[in-house]
This record gives sequence, structure tokens and C-alpha cells, in this order.
Amino acid sequence: MLTPGRTLAKPLKEFTPLYKDNPSDPKIVDFLVTLKPSSTIADQVRHLLRAVPEEELRTINQTSHTRYDPAVMSIETKRGYNDEDDAKFKLAMWMAAWQNQISRFTKDARCTPLPGFIVFGHVWNLYWLVDLGTSVDVVKFPYPVGDTQTIAGCYRLVAVIRHLCSEWAENVFLPWFTNNVLP
Repeated sequence: MLTPGRTLAKPLKEFTPLYKDNPSDPKIVDFLVTLKPSSTIADQVRHLLRAVPEEELRTINQTSHTRYDPAVMSIETKRGYNDEDDAKFKLAMWMAAWQNQISRFTKDARCTPLPGFIVFGHVWNLYWLVDLGTSVDVVKFPYPVGDTQTIAGCYRLVAVIRHLCSEWAENVFLPWFTNNVLP
């Protein structure tokens, strides 16, 4: 099961990538969707985090506000297209912080590509954030995946989100997470 939520939580500074050598302004996104794991996986996450000596760093995500439920999708909203570079930057920095954090637990594996949305007004664009080892590549899906102005656009958007929240989360993200992150 996935849990959507609004985030005002900044990433922990220990995981935030430096931008111009300045960690003072970590980037946040507007919404975060987390995976509500089964009780078995939740127990494994808690066991994994108990081994972290610093209590404030006992989180499976880049923020302490969602400690135990792995983040699977991020959403950044903007009013207009003139903010695209800023939105991509925020999304990339937020996900790079997640990848920096989760790499503490991975078994020498790169992070699985993660989906993120940038919403410009009514138009939803899908981006994949790809771990290249030393950087994060932001790859835009070639066309908008839906919108909230038309019925057809809403149906397309719901279909994409449903697919990511069910098929992708269960068949791609969760196996990667259990095989590469959990003990």
C-alpha cells in the first residue's frame, strides 16, 4: 500500500548534496509517496535502522519525518512552465539526497531509477531519476502523462499513477529494496 503525503520536511543535511558548497538550503518537493511495507519488511527496516548509531539518522529516507516507509515517488508542483529548471533542480536534489541516504544500506548496488512528477499548472510530466553512481540524471518522459483539465487527461494521469503505485512499486521497487537494502 502506498501513502501520499505533503512534505515540508527538509532532507537531513548529512544526505543533502552540496550545491555550490552550500548545504544551508536543502531542496524539498511538494509531495512524497511512500510504500507502506508489510509487517515483515517493516520489521526488517526497523532492525536495519537500529544498527545506525546516530538516532537522528535512523531513517530509511532522506528526511526524519518518514523514517520507516520507503519513498517511491516525489511530486513537485509549479504554476507555470517558466519554472521548469527550478522544478527539475529541486526534484533532482531531493532524490539525490534519498540516494545518498539509501546508499548507506545498499550492497554495492546502484539505486533503482525512481519516478518523479513535475506538475505545471494542470499538466503532469513524468521524470525518471537515474543513479549514475556519482550523479543523478533526470530523464523526462517524452510527453505529458496527463492533465487535470480534460476527462481524458485525468484518466491518463490516474492510469499512470495507478501503474506506478501498484505494478512498478510492487514488481520493480520492492524487489530491488528487499534484495539490495534490507539485511
